[in-house]
Amino acid sequence: MLNRSSMHLGSPGSLPSPSNPVQIEEIVPGSGVYVSRSVWRSACQASSGTSMARILLLGVFDIETLIKSNLRGGESKVSKGGDGEKRSALDEIKVKAIMDAVMSRHSVSTGQIGAALNGKMAELRLAMSRKNVH
Repeated sequence: MLNRSSMHLGSPGSLPSPSNPVQIEEIVPGSGVYVSRSVWRSACQASSGTSMARILLLGVFDIETLIKSNLRGGESKVSKGGDGEKRSALDEIKVKAIMDAVMSRHSVSTGQIGAALNGKMAELRLAMSRKNVH
């Protein structure tokens, strides 16, 4: 049975329904983590493991969660003076599923995947801050 709380398929209006059927794929069998079939196809066509990870990140989590999170939670390690904003950790089960899916198709380390995921979240935060300034 599909557990919709464990997946993200875009906005709430895009969740599967009789009038809006969405083809979904479990990214690792038995993980309970799903993405739309189109996201899965894009991820599988990625030329690198880090690209695949970034695509899956956006398919598994909603933007609001990504903006307020980082991979493991806590303060930013790159902020000056240690006054970085504390962020929530991403769901470990979903992150593990992303890592397992990527590592099953590409020769990439968990550290490289983690850096790619944190980099994508930082990009999203920067884009949002620029959008709010203008």
